[in-house]
Amino acid sequence: MNIDLKKPLSLTRTFLKTTTSGAALVAISFLAFQPQAFAAALEYAGPGFEQLTFPVPNPTTRLGVAYTNTSDSSPNGFTETWDGTNAAAPWSGVGTEIVGTGIRPTSENSGSGGYDFSGLTNNGGQLPSGTFFNLSDLDAGSGAESFTIRAFDLLGDVLTDGWLDDAVSATTGQGSVLSQTNMPQYVWDSGSGTYTFDGSNIPGNPAILVQLITNQQIATIEYTKTDFHAFAFMAPAEVPVPAAAWLFGSGLLGLAGIAKRKKA
Repeated sequence: MNIDLKKPLSLTRTFLKTTTSGAALVAISFLAFQPQAFAAALEYAGPGFEQLTFPVPNPTTRLGVAYTNTSDSSPNGFTETWDGTNAAAPWSGVGTEIVGTGIRPTSENSGSGGYDFSGLTNNGGQLPSGTFFNLSDLDAGSGAESFTIRAFDLLGDVLTDGWLDDAVSATTGQGSVLSQTNMPQYVWDSGSGTYTFDGSNIPGNPAILVQLITNQQIATIEYTKTDFHAFAFMAPAEVPVPAAAWLFGSGLLGLAGIAKRKKA
């Protein structure tokens, strides 16, 4: 199944780390978005594989907004333009290009490729930490579906600490059952900085799309994949703070002023 990983969707939750409001509003965000704030890093080193954890609670829609649009593509490379519309900073207004090498990681191809994020000048030429990593349709429905992926910093050194956090969302376009049973598996090799994701543990073709989160800034990525699965990235949305939240925050500040006057 060919799933569009980049379809823009509205975001109902966001990261604590992207909250830039006052202390009262930070506390509100922390309580509302706790599942994402405490996602565990993926660092299972074997033996064998470990399944990704089904998120509880699980959002009813995919999180984030699309931020890349294809501007050029060929069998040996591709270029994408960052579209930060409705995305939170520093994902918004990044401009310029993401340069790809080899195959684009779409649903129905196999081979090796990579991403170079040096064109994302608004964030120092790196993919920001906290980016959604969308992994789709990784199951046993089309045979041995798996891929390996490594990430590198600005110096060209491979990241040897797990740079992906566990799942925060799982959705499906086929009406399949969303459960722990249908979550793909992975193993992490810190020596080579390699993630291997595998879907051979999932019978049939439930076509689950799982969203993980990057927890470090990334300059380049390289990957090798087999057929009929895909991955892409999405950015957290810029979510306006509800008026009620501002009023609540102002009320707290007012109470603090009253308390101070009483003390005086």
